Amino acid sequence: MANLFPGAQQQQKPSPDSLFYQFSPEETRVMKECNTESFFQRSLPLSLITGAVSYAAVNAGYLKRSLKWGPWPKVAFGSLFGYLIGKYSYQTKCAEKLMQLPNSELGRVLRERSGKASGELFQGSASLTNVTPGNDTPNTYD
Repeated sequence: MANLFPGAQQQQKPSPDSLFYQFSPEETRVMKECNTESFFQRSLPLSLITGAVSYAAVNAGYLKRSLKWGPWPKVAFGSLFGYLIGKYSYQTKCAEKLMQLPNSELGRVLRERSGKASGELFQGSASLTNVTPGNDTPNTYD
């Protein structure tokens, strides 16, 4: 029987954009670490603060108390809002950790999307450039 899909026998590693991408053990470790750090360093404190502020706002009369459940729906919404903001605010730090992994396909894709080549990741420029007013060509000092 003829092969209807000639390229189907070649197994290619799916890209991180694919639905079937398998994370490497290092990527899994970093993502678990990011999840834990984002919870304890950002989400938990922000959810506690926003929940407490919404509770105080209900008790002070700035927000209307629920007749059936009292201040708790507003406290729950405030806490959820703080939790989500905490998770969202940690995204860039987690992406930077993934970009620092040396043999990570996901790190490579993130570096490409952020416009950073593998050699210039988190490193400053080695040369200084000076542009004088009235002169369109920069002077480079190495």
